[in-house]
Amino acid sequence: MCSFIENIYTTWEEFAKENPVSNLENKRFIYRGQTNSFLNEKFLEWEIVSSFNRYYSKLHYRFSQFISQQIAFMDSTYSEYEFVKNSNILDSNIISKIYFLQHYGVPTCFIDFTYHPLIALYFSISSLKGQSGGRNTIDGFPKYYHENYCFTVIRIDTNKLQTIIGIKDLEHFQLDLFLKYDSYCIDVDRNIYAQIALDLFPLQSTNNSNNFNLLKQNSCFLLFDNASCNSISFEKFIHLFIEKHHIQINEPFITKYHIKYNTAFKPRRSRQPDYTSLFKFLKQNNISGKTLFNDIQGLKYDFNFFHQE
Repeated sequence: MCSFIENIYTTWEEFAKENPVSNLENKRFIYRGQTNSFLNEKFLEWEIVSSFNRYYSKLHYRFSQFISQQIAFMDSTYSEYEFVKNSNILDSNIISKIYFLQHYGVPTCFIDFTYHPLIALYFSISSLKGQSGGRNTIDGFPKYYHENYCFTVIRIDTNKLQTIIGIKDLEHFQLDLFLKYDSYCIDVDRNIYAQIALDLFPLQSTNNSNNFNLLKQNSCFLLFDNASCNSISFEKFIHLFIEKHHIQINEPFITKYHIKYNTAFKPRRSRQPDYTSLFKFLKQNNISGKTLFNDIQGLKYDFNFFHQE
């Protein structure tokens, strides 16, 4: 049986070539960039897990209870902040509030994706830190990190994902998200299940026109609430579902592009004087913190690579 995940080890140039921005109107593929991490010289590739389940997986804390508290805090406490007042978010529907909280660091069961491959590429290097000095490869690229350390851009074919797994579109609701929450339930068996849905057109479900980030980042969302199996990633859940239901997979519908850390940085000019660095390439395509955010977050991300132009 063919695996539903394809792993491709490539360059960022080849990734950009294989995923042209001319395909944006198609809306078939969604993308997510992940820097991954390493600790004590051990590399860790991140799997697809929501920030809520990552932080609260051991506490048996339900997402519905948590997010209801956060929305109550928004009305009672966050409402005193000027940037909250200026956003008009307090008069918005619940999904608008959830996405607003998500953009400002509150853990949710929604996982950010984008239709724009270069925006995903930008976020894949957002936590990558450069260094000064050090050795270079024969091609002039720095040896900041171990040669096997990679950042990842994940591409999902939503048509195949929904057809094969039966994942629904998130309803564009005006009231409580959790009124129909159980309708998004996908079962592996009676002990392993999750609420999964896709919001491929979030601008239609929100009623807050001031969500600059949502618009500029070509955003879409995967709802993945794995409360019943909180140690299981999205990939692992899909694997168990396919295995349990004996589904034949003819070709992958999730592609992971793995790109070496060191190639994100510009090489020595003496060896490659005409080379366009990744950060410069992204800025040339109007992808930077300045264009993707309207607050300090964009500056924070750009600080990592401003010297790479």
